Amino acid sequence: MLADQMPCNARNCFPGKVFDSNTHATNLYGDDVEVDYRGAEVTVANFIKVLTGRHEPGTPASRRLDSDEDSNIFMTGHGGDGFLKFQDAEELSSHDIAQAVQEMHVKGRYNELFYMVDTCQAGSLATQLYSPNVVTIGSARTGENSYAYHTDFEVGLSLIDRFTYATLDYMQSMQVNRENTKTLGQLFGSYDPHMLYSTPDARTELLGRSINDVPITDFLGSVLQIHVTKDEYPVVADSPPATSYSHLYQLEKPRSDGPLPRQESAPVAKADPVELAALVAGFGVALLALSTVPFTHTI
Repeated sequence: MLADQMPCNARNCFPGKVFDSNTHATNLYGDDVEVDYRGAEVTVANFIKVLTGRHEPGTPASRRLDSDEDSNIFMTGHGGDGFLKFQDAEELSSHDIAQAVQEMHVKGRYNELFYMVDTCQAGSLATQLYSPNVVTIGSARTGENSYAYHTDFEVGLSLIDRFTYATLDYMQSMQVNRENTKTLGQLFGSYDPHMLYSTPDARTELLGRSINDVPITDFLGSVLQIHVTKDEYPVVADSPPATSYSHLYQLEKPRSDGPLPRQESAPVAKADPVELAALVAGFGVALLALSTVPFTHTI
């Protein structure tokens, strides 16, 4: 869901592009970005429908969240104590989130759920949650604000929030050191309140296991990087096909020390005399019946 058309906004001096830093190194609105709900479609009602699966008939699959695996919900915007604003016209409350997540749990729409919010007093949005297998983190405690980062004077505004920047920076550092599997506990411990100007607020008691045992990639999908090499795959010559029918291709080679062995044909079974006599008698009765039928000639 993308509440505003900033990539295509007339005030955007970089049409079709959104950056996360003033270096403009990464375009967040690339060719692989798919926005299913945008503009006026981003409402509280549609958000609840996506979570709970209560769509109108005919809703395409791209606008549904049909999943029963590990899921994550990330929300950012303007909020306050127990609410998040939608389009400056309506609010999503912490009670709405709690009821939607509980309905997801009853319907089996998630295995484990990671709920992350970056807004002022973000931790207050998770206070009403009571469903199992849920872990949450907010960028600020109740009564604290969240702040922006990376002011870009060319664009004319801040490009990213401090909490989101810290999360993205940690995720990018994971790609450098790919030997170690980072956990949610390590991610939560990496946030520096002095850099964020706020204190992240997490709830972990609903998850049912330690966050130090939960890999980040269980919720935040990892990117598979393929390295192309020039090494050739070894192929064994004259090998039979690796199928369940490979025995059909294992033909017996002819012997070179003499003539081929003669294959005896299968013996033909002799007819039973009793069955043969019954067959002849039945054929004779059929001929007699045909000879007694009168024929009518039509001229």
